[in-house]
Amino acid sequence: MSSSPSDIIYYGGNTPSFGGNVALLVFMFVFLIAQLIPGILYKLKFMTFFWTIGTILELIGYAGRVDSSKNMDSAGTGFKLQLVCLSIGSIFIVAGMQYIVAMFITSMGGHFSPVKPQFLTLTFLFIDLVAFVLQIVGSCLAATKFDDNDSQTGADILAAGCGVELLSLILSLFVWGEFWSKCYASYKSHGEKQFNIYYESIRLGRFFVPLIWLFTIASLLLVVRSAYRLAEAVEGFTFELTTNQIYPMILHALMVGLALLLLVTLHPGYVFGKSPRFKDELHLLFKLWGDRSPLPDPIAEQRAMDEVKDFRLTVSSLDDDKTLEKLEGTIHRMGTVKYHKHDLSFTLDPID
Repeated sequence: MSSSPSDIIYYGGNTPSFGGNVALLVFMFVFLIAQLIPGILYKLKFMTFFWTIGTILELIGYAGRVDSSKNMDSAGTGFKLQLVCLSIGSIFIVAGMQYIVAMFITSMGGHFSPVKPQFLTLTFLFIDLVAFVLQIVGSCLAATKFDDNDSQTGADILAAGCGVELLSLILSLFVWGEFWSKCYASYKSHGEKQFNIYYESIRLGRFFVPLIWLFTIASLLLVVRSAYRLAEAVEGFTFELTTNQIYPMILHALMVGLALLLLVTLHPGYVFGKSPRFKDELHLLFKLWGDRSPLPDPIAEQRAMDEVKDFRLTVSSLDDDKTLEKLEGTIHRMGTVKYHKHDLSFTLDPID
């Protein structure tokens, strides 16, 4: 049976903090501008688009909480806004972070990825899409049915979406760890030799390694946030995890805020720069149709031309046919070997 608005108790009767939510509103606006400027400057369209949408949703959500804090008697609109927007906002932040993973894979070399890089990227984006659809349907259904005390179906769908998002983050962290363990093992054995030769300058940049750690910490913070949202949806929106304002402020707002702060402190644009080849190679990981073949690699072709060949040089005396010296080793096809012994000089040229 439908209830009148006066019978509905939003937030369990606990007024959201006006000052705290205004501060979060301001922080999200600052982050929006802080990520837009380098995103446009370095032409990171994919990541900037998703982060912008996610930040705007967070802004709307906190605006709803601010509105609710001013008048709890008419808090329904603000409650529903924050329920929907804060539920789905972070999925766009996570989708934008997949672009950073792709940037690191490109800079190091796709062969270090646990699975084919393009398959990996598109799979995680598909999982994020599934999580988004479930969360938007669940949160909207829960919001529209809240006044009828019939929000549990929506909460269950939302919980499924939060579970998919949490699974995506955990799998992403596993792949992230496996990728860097392979890179580290290769570096210990071969140095830089097996890394992508084109992007050595990026890897040697002073902010490359710090961004790895900041990204890892940001991902862990978002795991905490997703776990909280999952528990909240499973419990329902009239219980402690929703009504006690300490929980959403710490387990959602603080986690998302710190993650965004870490990501914008070392914006990927500052680390990876504007290399046209890097952008072209990166975008192959997100290409759904058309030519997806790897870019031409003239450096690899030159290395193939310079492959090493075995040789043996024997220097003999013309008088008694005695062997004076033997020289064995390797030679590059494009190079020569100079030999000097017994006052005689030889130049050995490879024969194709």
